[in-house]
Amino acid sequence: MTMKKTLMLIVLAAALYFSPGAGAQAGSYFFDTPVAGLTGHVSAFLFYGPPGFGEDPEHDSKENHYLLLLEKPIAVAPKKGDTSNEAVSNVRLIQIRSKNNDLSRFSEKKVMVSGKLYTAAAGGNITDVVMELAGIEQVNEK
Repeated sequence: MTMKKTLMLIVLAAALYFSPGAGAQAGSYFFDTPVAGLTGHVSAFLFYGPPGFGEDPEHDSKENHYLLLLEKPIAVAPKKGDTSNEAVSNVRLIQIRSKNNDLSRFSEKKVMVSGKLYTAAAGGNITDVVMELAGIEQVNEK
């Protein structure tokens, strides 16, 4: 991991830790099951991609990834009989993957999302939990 990426993740972790509502979990969900009503703020981050994922910045691709900072942390657990996933608690940051939505218009906005949650298993996954997005809508700040 590059120094720049490490520093960015440290700053983000500190922001998550000291943000309001950091102590109370909003709910529990299951992997690979439809989820609706998660709210938070979307931000775009640039990460190094293949072939070296930051080991060779001059030649590595640069990829935009969208992350959702949840208003309140959640817990995500495997469904009964699922041995390929492990429970994750205090999740505040979720990477959003979308095939059909241009997420740039939601960057730095409060949103409500729906989709399925998965364990980060691929090399391009940034967070412990990834959402395959089914829907997203902007929510007015109160």
